[in-house]
Amino acid sequence: MGKILIYLNLPVTDMLDESPKFTKNEYKQLKYLVYFALFIIFFQVFQYLIIKKTTEKYKVLSSKVNDLVILTNSISFENATIHRYTLNLTFTSDSTEITKFSKGILSSEKKIQKNLTLIESSIYSFDKNSIEKIKLFVMLKQYNLEYGIYYKKYLQIIHQKEKADIFRKKQLRPVLERLQKTQTQFVIQLFEEEQDLTDKIAENSEDIGFILLLTGNLLLLLIVLFMMYILFTERKNLV
Repeated sequence: MGKILIYLNLPVTDMLDESPKFTKNEYKQLKYLVYFALFIIFFQVFQYLIIKKTTEKYKVLSSKVNDLVILTNSISFENATIHRYTLNLTFTSDSTEITKFSKGILSSEKKIQKNLTLIESSIYSFDKNSIEKIKLFVMLKQYNLEYGIYYKKYLQIIHQKEKADIFRKKQLRPVLERLQKTQTQFVIQLFEEEQDLTDKIAENSEDIGFILLLTGNLLLLLIVLFMMYILFTERKNLV
C-alpha cells in the first residue's frame, strides 16, 4: 500500500486524515447559531419562571382563603354546639348531663377563641388592606362576645321557665341569628376577594406575558436580520 502511494506521489498522512475541518466562516456561523440557541433557551426559562411564580401566587391565595373558610365554619359549628348544649341544659336535671353539657360549652368556647385568634393573625399578615373583610371580622368577634354574654345570662335564669323562654326567644335567638348572618357574610366576602385577587394575578400575568412576547419577537427579529447581514457580507467577500 505504501509503495503504491509513493508511486502516485500522494502523502500518506493526507490519505489517512479524513476528519472534516471547519473554515473560519463556518466557525463564525456556528458561533452565531449557539448565540441564537442561548437566546431561545433564555426566554423559555424566563417564561417558565413567570408561570411558576403565578402558580405559586394562586396556591398561596387559595390556601389562605381555604384556611379562613375552614376556621370560620369551625366557629359556626362550635356556636351551634353551644346553642344545642344550652337548650339541653334547659330540659335536664340530671347532674351528670349538666356536667357534660357545661364542659362541652367550655370546650367550644376555647375552640372559638383559638380560631378567632388564628383568623385575625392570618388577615393582618396576609391582606390587611381589605377594609370590608376586617370590618366583618370585627363584627364577627363582637357578636361572638355578645352571644357569649347572652347565653350565660340565659343559663343563670334557666330554671325560671317563663322568664327563660321569653329571654331565649326575644334576646338570645336574635343575637345568634345576627352572629350566623355575619359569619355567612364573612365567608362570602372571602370568596369575592379571592376572585378579585385571582383576576388581578391573571391580568398581571397576561401583561408580563405580552411584554415578554413583544420583546422576545423584536430581539429575535434583530438577531435574524443580523445573521442575514453576516451571511450576506461573507458571501459578498467570497465573490
